[in-house]
Amino acid sequence: MILAFALLALGQADAGLLEPPMVQSVEAETQTTEDTTGAPATPAAERVRQVARVTLRGGQVLEGWLESRDETGLTLSIGGQPLLLSAKMIERVDLDGSAYETSSGSIYFRDPNRTRYLYSPSAMMLKKGEFSFSQVELVLTTFTYGLTDWLTVQAGTALPVWFVPPFPTGLNFVVGAKAGGQLSERFHLAGGFQTLFVPGVGSAAGGFPLVGIGFVTATYGNPDAHVSLSAGLPFSAVNAFGFAAPAVSISGNYRVARTVALVSENWLVFYGPQGSRSFTLVDSIAARAMGENIAVDVGLVTLFNGDGAVVPFPIPWLTFTYNFK
Repeated sequence: MILAFALLALGQADAGLLEPPMVQSVEAETQTTEDTTGAPATPAAERVRQVARVTLRGGQVLEGWLESRDETGLTLSIGGQPLLLSAKMIERVDLDGSAYETSSGSIYFRDPNRTRYLYSPSAMMLKKGEFSFSQVELVLTTFTYGLTDWLTVQAGTALPVWFVPPFPTGLNFVVGAKAGGQLSERFHLAGGFQTLFVPGVGSAAGGFPLVGIGFVTATYGNPDAHVSLSAGLPFSAVNAFGFAAPAVSISGNYRVARTVALVSENWLVFYGPQGSRSFTLVDSIAARAMGENIAVDVGLVTLFNGDGAVVPFPIPWLTFTYNFK
């Protein structure tokens, strides 16, 4: 089922069935009309091309492509049909630079949590100045900020651990970073790390209560249908600095409607000494409910090793993300 899901997302991305065009920036073309009487030329309507949400005075809200606008009103294209609205009818106009039009003509907002699956990252990046808050399983709270279009930083904490002995000897915190970008129309590549500092964890001389993972991720697809292959190398400095066995994951995201996507994340984690390593397989499937700024993932996680199920029942998964555009 997991492989079929990944192949479905990959196939939809490759076929372009959900392919969003690049977000089009405002294109201002102020034209003038000629006056044969010699009077000063008057500017024509400003030409633009951006998704707009128009609230009318009666409370009705219209969404479409803003084609032109001047002091007398605007032209809004809805489903390919132009609609002329006079200024007297309009209460407010909100432009959305992150929205885009699908191949079917529908207008979609960008997935607020497109930079990750359930926990592991995709290679897609936050835009410069974009800021998001995430709560993972009522345990881990993180804040992520786009320093540039290619560099994202993260900080957070596992708040409940503050109150669990022996950890309360200090406040734990999470620090991470991801750097990457879009190499072609459908291919993204990124790498980074995430660390967890937990005071109160015993360590030998020269050790440090720090664990983490370095990773590299390749993503293929578009924001509505994509798959990612990630490889991570866990490390620890608790007793002495060293690396653990690697972990790999394959994840997929397939947007089935404007506000709903299916997400799957699947890890193969190795452990034990070289030559006698065992493994744990972590599989998950979830539904992502989305608004323009909010994404909520609700799903199930299963854990298996060579002897069978580590936990005899699926573990519920819940993640909440709010994106400040």
